[in-house]
Amino acid sequence: MKSAKLSSWLALAAWLLVMTMAQACAAQIEKTPHNFAAGAGKDGRPANPCTFCHTPHNGTVNRALWNHSLPGTTYKLYESPTLKARVEQPTGASRLCLSCHDGTIALEQMQGPARTKAAGFSKGKSSLSKDLSDDHPISFRYDSTLALNRGELTDPAILSSRTRLDEAGEMQCTTCHDPHQEKNEKFLVVDNRSSQLCRTCHQMRGWQLSLHATSTAQVRASGLSASSAAHYSTVAENGCASCHRVHSAGRPHDLLNFDSESKSCFSCHTAGGSAKDLQREFRKFSAHPLEQSESIHNSKEDPRSMSRHVACSDCH
Repeated sequence: MKSAKLSSWLALAAWLLVMTMAQACAAQIEKTPHNFAAGAGKDGRPANPCTFCHTPHNGTVNRALWNHSLPGTTYKLYESPTLKARVEQPTGASRLCLSCHDGTIALEQMQGPARTKAAGFSKGKSSLSKDLSDDHPISFRYDSTLALNRGELTDPAILSSRTRLDEAGEMQCTTCHDPHQEKNEKFLVVDNRSSQLCRTCHQMRGWQLSLHATSTAQVRASGLSASSAAHYSTVAENGCASCHRVHSAGRPHDLLNFDSESKSCFSCHTAGGSAKDLQREFRKFSAHPLEQSESIHNSKEDPRSMSRHVACSDCH
């Protein structure tokens, strides 16, 4: 009898905990762009923002009781000569994110009823499309072997608790983004000023003492690509984002802001830029012909067989 009562109390406590967490989560979502709820419920309160993504019954998959239709898309995946991970078609939380963010399924296409103000398809910066080759790789196993083989990666055993891998030990969208709260811009789990989030995983040798990491030079808005994540006032604050873009990169396999290495370098190293004007030097009669070999260089090229070219990173 006592055991039955204890079980009942534990069940009630668990239910109350779940309800409290759900209410807290809903309160956080209400203040973010992920609040697509519209109208009022039967009690006159605003519609539940959770039901746009989740449903208590008949979800599309067991995971997260997902309320949105899932894409049957085969994506073009990220590739790079330095990539050591085996990148698969999106799985887990990333597949759920893409049910809105690949722009192929209407936002209002849901399994269960929900009052929503969402309509049409995801567009602009929020639409990653079916081409993920210009986005940071996802859905790959991030383990100690990968960290050792790739080099300059944090061993996942000591990753920050805020940058979590999923239950399969894979990096997903949710490693960098928390869809339920926007404490930092773009739902980032860590403020990326001075590349704090990037450096959680990427431990580049010599970076912290380099000029690109310490420069207080002001960044011109015109020196950034249209959808670059870089937006802070100085080179040091922008950090990695001064040159790289996590989503919709101009040059995919390096995730560069622009479609060529020299354009990315000259976005700062030009007249009126935030750094020494080097572009002027390459306009002289005698100079390395960078423009004749754009987007050829890669960090793993073999000098014995590579195409003839010269790029900034051949020397720097």
